[in-house]
Amino acid sequence: MPKKPTKAKINETLEEKVKVVSELRLTYPLMILLKIYSLSKSVYYYTLSKTDKE
Repeated sequence: MPKKPTKAKINETLEEKVKVVSELRLTYPLMILLKIYSLSKSVYYYTLSKTDKE
């Protein structure tokens, strides 16, 4: 049985998705990218603000 991903691993993946969406946002509409990466707009902006502070 596969192990569940740890919270740190999930956050890392989420932060990676947000980084990719942020880069692609310059070329493509945000809402389309969020749909492709299965991110809500609130999670995107929350994670973006959290990574900006670090």
